[in-house]
Amino acid sequence: MIKKYTIIKYLALIIFISFYGFSIKAQHFNDSTTNILKSWKLPDLFEVEHYTIDDSTLENFQIYKPYEKEYITTSQLGNIGAAYISNHFFSRPDDFITNFNFNKGYADYIYSPSNLTFYNTRKPYTTLFYAGSSKIQDEQSLDFTHSQNINPNFNVTLNYNMISSKGQYLNQANKLSTISLTSNYIKKRITIHSAFNYNKFKLENNGGLIDTGKIDINSLSAYLTNANTTINNTDFLVSTKYSFGKFEKIRLKDTSINVVMPMVSLNYALHLSRKYRVYKDVESFEKGYYQNFYYGKDITYDSIALYNLANVFRFSSETNFEKKYKFAFNATFSNSFIHYYNFNDYITLNNENNFIENKVSGEITSLMLKRSKIKLFGTYYITGYRANDIRTGIEYKKNFGKKYNRKSLIMKVKYTSQKPNYFVQTFYSNHFRWENDFENMSSLDGSLIFNYPKLQFNLIANYANIQNYIYFGAIAAPLQYDKQLHIYSVQASKKIKLGKLHFFNKVVWQKSSNDAIVNLPEIIIFNSTFIELNYKHNLKLFIGIDINYTTEYNAISYNPAVGQFYFENADLTGKYPFGSVFVNAKIKKNVFIFAKLEHANSGAFLEKYTPVNNYLINMRMFILGVKWNFNN
Repeated sequence: MIKKYTIIKYLALIIFISFYGFSIKAQHFNDSTTNILKSWKLPDLFEVEHYTIDDSTLENFQIYKPYEKEYITTSQLGNIGAAYISNHFFSRPDDFITNFNFNKGYADYIYSPSNLTFYNTRKPYTTLFYAGSSKIQDEQSLDFTHSQNINPNFNVTLNYNMISSKGQYLNQANKLSTISLTSNYIKKRITIHSAFNYNKFKLENNGGLIDTGKIDINSLSAYLTNANTTINNTDFLVSTKYSFGKFEKIRLKDTSINVVMPMVSLNYALHLSRKYRVYKDVESFEKGYYQNFYYGKDITYDSIALYNLANVFRFSSETNFEKKYKFAFNATFSNSFIHYYNFNDYITLNNENNFIENKVSGEITSLMLKRSKIKLFGTYYITGYRANDIRTGIEYKKNFGKKYNRKSLIMKVKYTSQKPNYFVQTFYSNHFRWENDFENMSSLDGSLIFNYPKLQFNLIANYANIQNYIYFGAIAAPLQYDKQLHIYSVQASKKIKLGKLHFFNKVVWQKSSNDAIVNLPEIIIFNSTFIELNYKHNLKLFIGIDINYTTEYNAISYNPAVGQFYFENADLTGKYPFGSVFVNAKIKKNVFIFAKLEHANSGAFLEKYTPVNNYLINMRMFILGVKWNFNN
């Protein structure tokens, strides 16, 4: 557990780094009065996806937990840092791109090269966020970023993220820490991105609470008393691009400079990743929690790992080519060495497999129409464990309306056929063991997205027809449904402003054709209502309430030994409003503070609420948070 003196030490170190350690004289434009901050991500390791960092808004500042930023509601184990699953089916992780399914319950906590942020900044950019609860729960979140250009073309960025929580109930303490270092070099024809990130999660597992219906919470006991999980994810990436095109002279104020007008580019990336999970337990025979003991009842030590060394080559069009020929393209070839490891010496032998995996993927986009574009895309695995896996599809996007009143419509259809995840087919541990021969899972998915920025309105409709769907059933082991499964979903979001009063609403309707296989809340609602107050432009306040609500449905279960959510058609959950009261404050331009009474209605409707079977949601908790953007 992170103690008070440790936090003080972290803060002192961060302040020292911010004001002294990074005061590099090579920063070529420190004397500029205006900062230009550019930020982007590399979701596919190559394609730059620009986005704007808005350090001036208070909206949703009180929503700071990673999974709350991404999903309307989740089924989660109680405290921050624990496993969770989205209650909206179409926002769950995509199995086609998830090669280590034990990460799925922590996806939004995990930093990887595809979600790290790269920067280019005129002045050093430093931001610090900290949120903490009372000492009893001891919940803390710390996020620190410092970015600085060594010269106009070369940037280095450091990020440190820490989450810890003692938890309100027995044996549920979590500690998550991530450090990442990125850099980018952009000059003329050459672009180089590099990234290193290290994630380490230490999680206590109580297996759920026994008899959660007891009136006295202090008398509750846990199924497991000495179980814990360690998850580690490490990545190293170097991504390079060389652009082909003519140099042209352009005038910048009183200076004439040569600039590359790129037509096409050749890209190469080296990506090394290591993922592993260890589950430990002693005295695991207690309270009849486990059904099987393949090794012994005194101690459990299960470990699995995935190692990946990938060389990726890509050839793609650039802006000037696309303007001239009215279409865009990219073609990618990837060669990977993949090592799967499952420790089971005490059962049979080590289960290890190596694969050489080759895949090709590509996109071609027509830009002939003025406000419309059609994109064809596909991925095919040639060799390796996933040989013959395929995803292909088409996307149509149309913009309409005048520039100041622009609207957009996106229609997308894709077909996927894939083998089950390796560890769904083969898995060994002290309490679970399977060797499956499941059929390929296939799906036909369609989506429609309508966006109207002026009205701050968004509508998303989704449909999936899935054959041979794989899920974890009543004994927390994988099963395959050999019939067709249909999932439908419609999501709408709308912001409304009436003077100083703001309303932000999201509503989801969804339906599964077989509730015994995939059971979902039919209606999900999120509402944030707040009033905006301003005092002489030096202080801005948002005072409001957030409410999350789902209709009634069968709760999902969680087994830490296998690290998966599973469905056993047990108790009902939902039909419960989860409300939080908050005050967000902005002081001048760079200091933000929130005070939040989370689950303010605790005990008002139900004495206790279990979104996951045997796992109680946290009771009322006060949280204070602050974000400081340093003006270097």
